[in-house]
Amino acid sequence: MYVIRVVPLVALPPNVPQTLDYFWPTPLLRGVIVRAWLGRRIVIAVVMASTDVRHSKLAVKRAGYELKKLNGVITELPQLTEPQLALAEWLSQQYAAGAATSMRSVAPPFIGKRGSSLVIPRSEVSGASPASVRLMLTGPGQARAEIERVLASAGSGQVALIVPEIALAERFSSFLAAYHPLIVHSDLSSKALLNAHRSVCSGDARLIIGTRGALALPWKSLAVVIMEDPQHEAYKSERAPRMNAADVAREVARLNGAQCIYLAPSLTVVQRYLADRHVLDVTDQRKASPRIDVVSITEEQRNGNRSLLSRTAQSALEQAVESRRPVLVYSSRRAYATAIRCRSCEAAVMCTTCGIPMRLHRTSEDMLVCYHCSAFIRVPRMCPTCATGTLRAAGLAGSQRLAEAVERITGERPPVLDSDLVKSTSDARGIWHAFEDMRTPVLVATQMVFAYRYERTFKTIIVPHADTLGSDADFRASERATWRFEKLLDFSPETMIVQAWEPSAVAILSDPGARDSWFRNELDDRRALGWPPFTRLVKCTVAGRIRTRTSRDATVAAERLRQAVSHERLAGTEIIGPVPSLLEHANGIWSHHILIKTSLSGRSLAQFLRYVPPHVVVDVDPRSIA
Repeated sequence: MYVIRVVPLVALPPNVPQTLDYFWPTPLLRGVIVRAWLGRRIVIAVVMASTDVRHSKLAVKRAGYELKKLNGVITELPQLTEPQLALAEWLSQQYAAGAATSMRSVAPPFIGKRGSSLVIPRSEVSGASPASVRLMLTGPGQARAEIERVLASAGSGQVALIVPEIALAERFSSFLAAYHPLIVHSDLSSKALLNAHRSVCSGDARLIIGTRGALALPWKSLAVVIMEDPQHEAYKSERAPRMNAADVAREVARLNGAQCIYLAPSLTVVQRYLADRHVLDVTDQRKASPRIDVVSITEEQRNGNRSLLSRTAQSALEQAVESRRPVLVYSSRRAYATAIRCRSCEAAVMCTTCGIPMRLHRTSEDMLVCYHCSAFIRVPRMCPTCATGTLRAAGLAGSQRLAEAVERITGERPPVLDSDLVKSTSDARGIWHAFEDMRTPVLVATQMVFAYRYERTFKTIIVPHADTLGSDADFRASERATWRFEKLLDFSPETMIVQAWEPSAVAILSDPGARDSWFRNELDDRRALGWPPFTRLVKCTVAGRIRTRTSRDATVAAERLRQAVSHERLAGTEIIGPVPSLLEHANGIWSHHILIKTSLSGRSLAQFLRYVPPHVVVDVDPRSIA
């Protein structure tokens, strides 16, 4: 008789046991799929260990409960590799997530279903620690050359190319068609996903291009993990375990004895810190920057120019129409305007659910849309606040309003690439066809255009509001502005026209010397304030439908954590808050944040976070603290 320890593939509350023990007459291999009783229902589970009951008699007696027998064995052979099982355990520790939740993020959705068994390659967890990591600062041309070099040198090993978006995976697939790539992403059907797993298991697939979920594939002979644009927001999961795929890629490489390569447009402050201490190997292959003209919006308005575009930008657009040279006008905001205000009382039209200004969309009928709860209404005839004044567009200009400004200068309506307006691949294809046919040489686009930077170029790029490139309510706002700016440089422009209300504030974008100075000052500030890379951050969110109860629950949770810090004598851990989130009331939900600054990591951090009440959402290494 054997005691079988399993992890159920169902959502379990974080405060209940995540690994469960049953008995079975024969031993079972790790990774075998079984059916187990969970209360009165039967669930699918993954075997983690088998122990002869003769060696566990004392533990069974002390348990104080009677072990149940497994309901049945679904597969006699493992369906998850040792690196996959180790990855699930790592996710549970690294992101303070339940073992069941972490295992569900690694196991494929078809596991345990009839006709979906896999022939898993025999593999052991590599002892390499840490993985070999290289970060290459590249543009599209250099990135493609590096990928092809890796493929040529990988031999018979498998290469994983991880990209942030499905659209980008499809584009890389066309670039690298000679290598017969396998595409893996969340939109695949169950049958296609099963076939993809079988191709990876057998080793038939040599080049695998996929989004972050592809990292959990059952690799047979993984040699290199390449991650394109590791700073992209799509790599941070919004559901538990709230993992950062850039860190997961490094761990997957370590577990499989592979190399990890990041292809990035710019460095973060943390990466620069590690590079300066020779912890991270960084190679800069970027081309020389183009000519960058920084224009003061304040000076333009002082000289009588009330347009959204400076005279320099207007001249560039006029020349583009004459010479039919492609120009990109980059908009940091979608839609027409970020708000609509009353001409009399200056009140903005607010979302009744979230309490934030609604954005104006100009389509066949003017609409106001809330970007948080997706509520929409027709534009009122009169101000809802004072009931006397008429309404006008206000706030920052969006892509539609910039397109109007371009049309007034060139006489031609430019196509607009905006995720609010472009709802399908065919819509995007139509916009690009109109642009390529040079019916108009100007394209107005939001950051949706970044997915095309491996196949498009522009002679001139105009950034009308450079101040808003880094408008995130976060201490990392400036480095994210640099990231967006460097991605614009990937389009290989000859000239960039950068407009700003405060030109000196965007100097780090256009002046490498100013950027180096900013890096040094930023590190000094973060050291003094205790921000990464000198501490680790954990954001705890308390949410509820009743404001007073939510505030009270957040206060109780924060006090409980402070008592835990005192009890455990954690000198390097600080509890901040609770404070209302930046958007305190959204979609009928009130939310408060508690921020933890700590020097803990791994198992010790996971142990400390057990003091967090089960109803609180824990986000380790959050993308934003707002």
